[in-house]
Amino acid sequence: MKKYSEKEIQFLKNNYANRGAKYCAEKLNRGLRSIRSKANRLKFKVLPGAAFNNKIWTYNANGVKMKTCPNCNTSKILECFGKDKSRYDELNVYCKICVVALSKISRQNNIKAVLKWEAEYRANNKELIKKQQTDYKKNHPDKLKATKRKWKMANRHKSREYKRKRRALKYSLNETYTTKQEQLTRLAFNNCCAKCSSTNKLHIDHHLSLSSGHPLTLQNAVLLCSSCNTSKGTKHPSDFYTPKELSFINNILNSII
Repeated sequence: MKKYSEKEIQFLKNNYANRGAKYCAEKLNRGLRSIRSKANRLKFKVLPGAAFNNKIWTYNANGVKMKTCPNCNTSKILECFGKDKSRYDELNVYCKICVVALSKISRQNNIKAVLKWEAEYRANNKELIKKQQTDYKKNHPDKLKATKRKWKMANRHKSREYKRKRRALKYSLNETYTTKQEQLTRLAFNNCCAKCSSTNKLHIDHHLSLSSGHPLTLQNAVLLCSSCNTSKGTKHPSDFYTPKELSFINNILNSII
């Protein structure tokens, strides 16, 4: 039997565990029995799945190692795969894009079981979840700000609703004014300021102020432009509107169901 050179032994060391005996035999032009015998003497072991590595690993024109996702059947760089330490290559079987897509499908198909598990997990791991959230906020402040800003841009109505609820809680008031009710208010005032009839920068105003103990409701919501809203502040309606304007507003508020 031809003696193994140092170069061949080094090749076995680098490739036998992950690529398997067949791959090494082809590259070194030796028999399978010879390769396995030499590997056993050197105590090299094949990792689970190594026999399939030739189907999984590829190399692009620049010699960069690629992995094929079996779901989309696309070869991608290793950074496109999530970590999975339980696997022989410590990478997820599927690429990150497919993992997200498959997770959504699985969640939809098992929504009741998923929601039940999530509720039980939250109930049993409150302190752990709280710590994880605190650590994430501390370690990723810029990412968190960007995510919040993006959400607010895409959900302006919801953002205003949450902001109003937070303000009401400061006065120990339970405010339940919703986005749908805001739309009713805007339609009732014909998308115009109740004071000056402007259509620019319209805000929902507390007719009777929040600070005086009046939460926002359909009967206490008036549409004002930014300028008129700032001018009104926490004033009582009779101190800000003319009798004619106040009568007009009260008629609209009484007509909203």
